[in-house]
Amino acid sequence: MDTTISDTLRRLDAQIQERGLDRSAVLNAQELADRTSLPLATVRTMLRGRTVQEEPFNERVLARIKTFVAHHKATTGKTEAQLITEVMKALPASRPWARSLVRGEKVPNSEMLHGLATYFELPGSETYFTCNADEALNRELQRILLRYEAPQQDPIQALLDKYGVKAADMRAHGSVSKEQLAALLEGVVKSVIPPKGGRD
Repeated sequence: MDTTISDTLRRLDAQIQERGLDRSAVLNAQELADRTSLPLATVRTMLRGRTVQEEPFNERVLARIKTFVAHHKATTGKTEAQLITEVMKALPASRPWARSLVRGEKVPNSEMLHGLATYFELPGSETYFTCNADEALNRELQRILLRYEAPQQDPIQALLDKYGVKAADMRAHGSVSKEQLAALLEGVVKSVIPPKGGRD
């Protein structure tokens, strides 16, 4: 059975209290809003354990697309024209359709939503744009919870989190490619694991 957002928050609060952490730092509302493309007010309401009224499906999808596009342009410095060209290549779609999609004017079909989510490496594939707000936020909260309840499952991610390194952000800003990041991590691993035939 899937874990509800209320259960995830309860477990997170237990970890935060046990470790003496700052809840607002662990559960940063603005960062969660950016990762989910949800309104900041909606995220804050749900973090307080309250429910929110869901928008009709089409309105929800259009709002998520608009919010994602605005955040993506702000963090990458890309223009709308550049983003439209990217979407045209990713889907593929005509320029008028890509323009309408980027502007959140038309609701794309599931195939286009899947292509959009895949291209931009969004969690949950097309459900990133379609799922209810509590499901979207719960997905991100589960990722945070994993750092505290089962950090041994992903030691590399835990290390990156510890030092505030976000691979996706680094690639988005063009500072480190996927290949460069892999080479960097390989170098780190080699530096801490002795080679075969080393000291007994």
